[in-house]
Amino acid sequence: MENQEQGRQSFSKHLTQSEVKDRIIFFSYTDVAPFFEFEEGRLFFMDVTDSLGKAWTFIGTFYANPEV
Repeated sequence: MENQEQGRQSFSKHLTQSEVKDRIIFFSYTDVAPFFEFEEGRLFFMDVTDSLGKAWTFIGTFYANPEV
């Protein structure tokens, strides 16, 4: 499920309790800009490994916050 055009890269992020509870992950643009081509509403897959080594696949979308 990886984006074939962009290849595979990795970064690390600890989730907050709110992110886990609400099942939403927020990333600062500066943290993930090298990994994604941003287009609001575009869906993407993200392969994730938790601290116990379990693999997960998340589906995500981009949302621009007009207040930032």
